[in-house]
Amino acid sequence: MSAARTYHGLLSGPASTAHYAGPMLELRQGWLLEAWRTTLEGLGVEADARTLIGGPGVENLAIELGAPVADATGTLVSLGVEAGPLTESAVPSATALPTDSFDAVLMLSAWERPAEVGPVVREAARLVVPGGSVWIGERNGTALVHSTPATHPSALMYIAYPEVGKAIEAASQPSSLLGMEMVRAGMRPVTGDEIELPIAVLADLSEYIEAVRFGMWPGVELLSDDQLDAVLATLERDPVAPVSFPFVEHRPWVMVRGVQPG
Repeated sequence: MSAARTYHGLLSGPASTAHYAGPMLELRQGWLLEAWRTTLEGLGVEADARTLIGGPGVENLAIELGAPVADATGTLVSLGVEAGPLTESAVPSATALPTDSFDAVLMLSAWERPAEVGPVVREAARLVVPGGSVWIGERNGTALVHSTPATHPSALMYIAYPEVGKAIEAASQPSSLLGMEMVRAGMRPVTGDEIELPIAVLADLSEYIEAVRFGMWPGVELLSDDQLDAVLATLERDPVAPVSFPFVEHRPWVMVRGVQPG
């Protein structure tokens, strides 16, 4: 197995340890930017809201959403806010930003272990103003693994290698844990939902295949080189990726929302 075969995308899972910033992350006709604007709007985040987003790979999201360079680190992006610059050492569980700095905070798979969820949620609750909202998101491993290839092409891999699918399901934190930590942080009310988040724009099938090779599909790092070659050959021979490119790749997520009592 090749240790260098990883892909961070915009919001890949916490297992990724490297960053692939290939051409798929370039703005293409504003597709990814518009997809994220639509996503945030659907969550209820106002266009001019002071918003903090945390999670692996968000420095790329900062580019897409137009955040100033000083307002982004490897795991945090600050939008439309004058809460003070983010330092390089800032992480989702310890931002060093003032209390009540944001109208909305989104923390997306911003932890590696269940024990780290609580500190991230408490920091998000501290940062949001009274009446503001916090969204805590985790990749929906169950929905991803049990989807059809027409919906999420990565299902091809989970069908061929069910042990990889089991590992993906096991790695996803349940919504019950996210909701419980929200309640413990004092958020009320707390509600849950399932959404699709945009992670990358692919220009054509060859680029799609290369993105998979470098880890765009969750769990690909668990395959041997021979297994990966077999998956890529199947994808190239009988592509289930969209027939129309460029295409915005999505990933299913579980989102839990809490409101800071005012």
